[in-house]
Amino acid sequence: MQKCPDEHELIELVKQGNRSAFRDLFQAYQLPVYNFVLRMLGASHDAEDVTQEVFVKAYRKINSLSESGHFSSWLFRIAKNEALNFMQRRKPRNTDSVEADYDRLDRQIAGENPEAVPSPAKQVESDELETLLQSALNGLPESLRTAFVLGVVEGYSYKEVAEVMKCSVGNVKARVFRARSLLSQQLGPILAES
Repeated sequence: MQKCPDEHELIELVKQGNRSAFRDLFQAYQLPVYNFVLRMLGASHDAEDVTQEVFVKAYRKINSLSESGHFSSWLFRIAKNEALNFMQRRKPRNTDSVEADYDRLDRQIAGENPEAVPSPAKQVESDELETLLQSALNGLPESLRTAFVLGVVEGYSYKEVAEVMKCSVGNVKARVFRARSLLSQQLGPILAES
């Protein structure tokens, strides 16, 4: 997992109570943690809340981190656990977010290329595929979903995923393979139609 500059020094400063150093760590890891949690949960507003809780917990427990070189693995373990805790606490609910759709459209419009804004039909198709993918991800067992999201969607190495999941690299490979197989079974017929 990508380290921020002088990460070791920042961690030592945080352990001494330096909040500014923690802000630097937060800025370096906020987006990767948010993206991971979003894929685990499927709703942006939930992912924002859980991401915030991840960093609050990390700040409170930073002194329990024995090797600062493993900060990212430690942080993603917290993220995984917080996402799982959230899923256990919440009741099933609609994960569609009109606000997220508007935000995505605003980002596309703000781009320099006006052709980047998809036609309404393409946007609906894209949204439907995203919803199907998220639904299929949500249907995977937690261990397969975590391995797939970190290793495939987020692009971390299998070694890094193994550190987060506290298992062997071979186990991660097997979980990713199984997740791909299950997703292919669920999404293959749907994608073949489009």
